[in-house]
Amino acid sequence: FFYLGNDDTNYYVGSGRAYVTDFSTFSDYVMLNGSAGNYSFVDTGSNIEIRQSSDADVLAVIQNVANASDVSSRAIYIG
Repeated sequence: FFYLGNDDTNYYVGSGRAYVTDFSTFSDYVMLNGSAGNYSFVDTGSNIEIRQSSDADVLAVIQNVANASDVSSRAIYIG
């Protein structure tokens, strides 16, 4: 599990962001604060960025993943 938020807080907002280098679409999950509507999963080539929908702030860069749907399908929302 990669925890990018808990039931009160989004992590890595502002100047910071998480870089995930070993994400597996078969066994890993991304934990996010809120609901699916709070986030965008953006394909930037060989990486997927997880962004807040409200301001496009990048919370995490998931490296070496084929497409955004592979990451979004492995997201768990809490809060």
